[in-house]
Amino acid sequence: QAKRVLRYLKGTKSLCLKIDCTGQVGAFQVEAYCDADSEDRRSISGFLVMFLGCCLSARSRKQTMVTLSTAEAEYIALCDLVKELLWYIELLEELGFPQRSIVVHCDNQSAIAIAKNPGHHERTKHISTKYHFVRDQVEKGRIQLIYCPTKLMIADILTKAIPREEFEILRSKMGLADGPTD
Repeated sequence: QAKRVLRYLKGTKSLCLKIDCTGQVGAFQVEAYCDADSEDRRSISGFLVMFLGCCLSARSRKQTMVTLSTAEAEYIALCDLVKELLWYIELLEELGFPQRSIVVHCDNQSAIAIAKNPGHHERTKHISTKYHFVRDQVEKGRIQLIYCPTKLMIADILTKAIPREEFEILRSKMGLADGPTD
């Protein structure tokens, strides 16, 4: 496995993050992608924070609790992402890049419904209140959850093994491209 990783790193050493500041409307806005894979007892959360067309931050890790559904796993992944996003919002605003409502792309409509609907959800009443932090940020307008079809979900690259062609497409959407050669 280690040899495989080293071969990949050697084969992609020319890749670099390309910053796109062409002056497009919203170019200085943060956007994020969030996904979870619940194949195992403890799901894997993955998220990407994008700024100026490239990946500012990425994280992939096992969730600390066992979830009972994919929607719950995605909701917990959203909570991890939103906590990180708030830090980036403060930093960028301090640097002179005011942030409107941050668009967060999620490929699970049930998780989005849990976050947007403050009403009682019979199947989610066991979720700890600390995860409803997401709902609070949506209600305050700091976060805007948007459904993203799984085929377009960049964060898939962080949660599961995917075919090479799809991997390369998602990698380029993260802002990784061939850089200048030495």
